[in-house]
Amino acid sequence: MNDRGGLTDTACAYREILDHTNDAIIILQGEHTVWANKPARKYFAATEWTEAKEIFLPHFLKKQDLMKLQNIIHHVISYGQKESVATIRLPVIIPDGTVIQSEIHIHPFTFHHTPLVQLTIRDIGDIKNAELNLMQSEKLSVIGELSAGILHEIRNPLTSIKGFLQLMQKDPVPDKNYIEIILNEVNHIENIATGLLNFTKPQPEHFVKLELGSILKNTLFLFETHAVRKHISFDVIGDGDAHLILGDKTQMKQVFINLIKNAIDAIDDDGKISISLISADSREIIKISDSGKGMPSTIITKLGKSFFTTKVSGTGLGLMVTFKIINNHNGKVFIESKENRGTTFTLTFPCYSVARP
Repeated sequence: MNDRGGLTDTACAYREILDHTNDAIIILQGEHTVWANKPARKYFAATEWTEAKEIFLPHFLKKQDLMKLQNIIHHVISYGQKESVATIRLPVIIPDGTVIQSEIHIHPFTFHHTPLVQLTIRDIGDIKNAELNLMQSEKLSVIGELSAGILHEIRNPLTSIKGFLQLMQKDPVPDKNYIEIILNEVNHIENIATGLLNFTKPQPEHFVKLELGSILKNTLFLFETHAVRKHISFDVIGDGDAHLILGDKTQMKQVFINLIKNAIDAIDDDGKISISLISADSREIIKISDSGKGMPSTIITKLGKSFFTTKVSGTGLGLMVTFKIINNHNGKVFIESKENRGTTFTLTFPCYSVARP
């Protein structure tokens, strides 16, 4: 190592290549920046070689995001070259105060027996906006398909309200019980409307502590009428514990809606959908199983790819969005299926105690 950019002259060719990439690249020795390519120096308003050392990550990341990055760097280094690349999405604050949505690739390596870490920082603002627009489009599409059942859920309490108001017109001394029932039914309608509005309106991504069981319960509520029409029953299995993750509530609800809707669509009539929530090995595990038609292995490998679908009128975007959301939550998805016996989606996420900043 020398002071000139933190690299020896033998690294000139490597440095020249990195200077001509579009991505900002920073090389760390411990917590200190020893070199940065031209895009990085421009990104962080450093213009001279010696100023690369002034790119101090705590100045450009929020405290909780810096901790996330440090934890991943530690994890990657601990596993050595076998797991030598990791990726995380974080907002980066550049010197003028602008927040850039960035994807950071982390790659540890050794140079002249000195352990170093290369951070490749890519501006994904346009990609992020495209993903959010796609999620929004898919949400509206799903709600459109469920609209008949949702309207039925609203019509039932409206019928009750109308009936009790007619009774109150005839009775000069209204029964206070009628008023209580009407208020309960109005609250029921209000809860449905609020839930739909919160789900369908565009919202910025916001990761907080979530309880998966409550999100699942609210999601199943949307499918009650649809499931009754197809004679499908829900079997929810829980261990009585809270299942907490760090995530975006609207996005996780979208995952449940897409997978449960697919499970219902896979069943012609008279079937069952089983959903279980368990905690194991610092992971929260959700299994969604249906008794539907199942799929051959050749189809399973294609699920989640752009515009691949087994439905006549489908686009394939539902599962693509679902897989993207799961990946953004550091989750994993596994699919098991047997033709004429059904399909199981298994989702795993880091539990909140592990994932929290």
